[in-house]
Amino acid sequence: MIQTVSFPMPLATDAALDEFKRELDSPEIVDTIEIEQVPPQKAVEQAVHTITKSIVESREETLKAKVGELTVRLFTVGDMSPNDPYVTVDARKANEVVIVINQVHPHWGQLKGSDGVLNYLRHCTYDGIAEWQARAKASRLDPDTIKLLKDKLLRVPFEMEKHV
Repeated sequence: MIQTVSFPMPLATDAALDEFKRELDSPEIVDTIEIEQVPPQKAVEQAVHTITKSIVESREETLKAKVGELTVRLFTVGDMSPNDPYVTVDARKANEVVIVINQVHPHWGQLKGSDGVLNYLRHCTYDGIAEWQARAKASRLDPDTIKLLKDKLLRVPFEMEKHV
């Protein structure tokens, strides 16, 4: 049996694009892009270390998977601050990536149904895996490399369906 990809209906896509355009035209996004300062790399690294260390030491993973030699440790956390990042990734170890998803972040509340949650988990986790791949195999974190690696990961569900 041949599996096909089910794409959103054009009407749903148009509605989503209209809503997204409204978001991109908002003064709030202008403020975020033009006023927000980019934190120094050292501060970012310290924040990632602090969050992941605290979570890893204090609770069990929500999901743990072995992907070849890589261990993926996913934590979905419902008692963080809404001001904490939506996702924190620690991809510095040779064979492990830790992903912490903040379920109190305002974006979590915008997810609709299990498909919405699945896709969010997928994007956050694949961002972490792609970052790990770039660190482990390319030895530098180039944004374009990470996006290309994530693109391949986002195709996995379709490839799985082809083999059913």
